[in-house]
Amino acid sequence: MKKNKIENFILSTITYETLFKNINNPYQKKKAELYFKNAVADANFTLNKILPYLDKNIKILEIGGGLHLLSAYLEENDYDITSIEPGNFTFFIQELRENILNVLHPKKVITCNLEEFNTKLKYDFIFSINVLEHTD
Repeated sequence: MKKNKIENFILSTITYETLFKNINNPYQKKKAELYFKNAVADANFTLNKILPYLDKNIKILEIGGGLHLLSAYLEENDYDITSIEPGNFTFFIQELRENILNVLHPKKVITCNLEEFNTKLKYDFIFSINVLEHTD
């Protein structure tokens, strides 16, 4: 598989062992690996779609950050991004998410449902991929 920008960033920052730390059940680890692979593909797809609209002088809101791979990548590249994700993943996917967050430390991750998100902040660019069908 050809590596993409997101994959290069993630794998240069966090080891494979750290990604799947505390996921010991072989079935769950296999499912977490598949979820991660799909999350990387989604993040890269989304990056390619939104890149023409990004500017480092705007405030960006990502709705449904998942593992926050894209938001961490954008933050690392000096974009002002906030990422909302309600979580509610199965144990091993939540463990994967926490492993990633513990290493990448994105600054503006909000854990809540979209319907509960209440802010007076204004955003110049708001996007979501594979999310709205999960909202009320």
